[in-house]
Amino acid sequence: PNAPEPLIVTKVHPRSYGLEDMRRELSKSHVNFASVGLTGVLLHAPFCWEGHCKDNEIVDWRDAWRNLEQLQDEFDIRYIGVSNFDVQQMQELLENVATKRVALVQNWMDPLHQDFEVRSFCRENNIQYMAYSSFGTQWSFSSKATGGNPVLTNYVLEEIAERHEKSVTEVVLEWLSVEGVVALPRTANLAHLASNFRVCSDSDWCSDSAAVTFSSPSFLDEEDIQRIRELDGILGSPWD
Repeated sequence: PNAPEPLIVTKVHPRSYGLEDMRRELSKSHVNFASVGLTGVLLHAPFCWEGHCKDNEIVDWRDAWRNLEQLQDEFDIRYIGVSNFDVQQMQELLENVATKRVALVQNWMDPLHQDFEVRSFCRENNIQYMAYSSFGTQWSFSSKATGGNPVLTNYVLEEIAERHEKSVTEVVLEWLSVEGVVALPRTANLAHLASNFRVCSDSDWCSDSAAVTFSSPSFLDEEDIQRIRELDGILGSPWD
């Protein structure tokens, strides 16, 4: 069979939210991925992190979205969206700012932090939800991770993985597919990369662009899925 079409999604840093700065950064990406084009471009965050922007670089996210809309056709970007937005910001974006389709939202989501509100909003508004740090990366900044990565060492996930003869990461990826979430697992380890793609060999949810196929059978049963859903919030926030 033919290989699936590559999907290239990139983000614009808040320091580049001005129109000309954004045009310059998108030009670089457009050149780097000229052979396949840009599938999606996201605003990285609704704010600039402290120390990451000079005063003259700070641009309101609403103006940044308008700039992204203006540049969408110029760079032949198929989808545009946002990252690290909460429900209130999403509502404002859809109701008061956007004149073009908001197609993608990329937020932190893992079994201990399931971002239910934003995911529900996305379902109601036909927005594809993309998850980052799904294997627990965000917890590495927390004192709650003193015993190791709390996602990869969670006893519920370990029990489910052992019963299905899978790894915890395979369980997490399969759970994300069941939830209708596009996963963005990051790894520089070839063995981990191969393990991540084994989920695709069991179903076709990652073979058809960014669309999740719900008809494929999952190795997770309803009890597994419910047990994972009940993990949400058990540690609070990494920054509490």
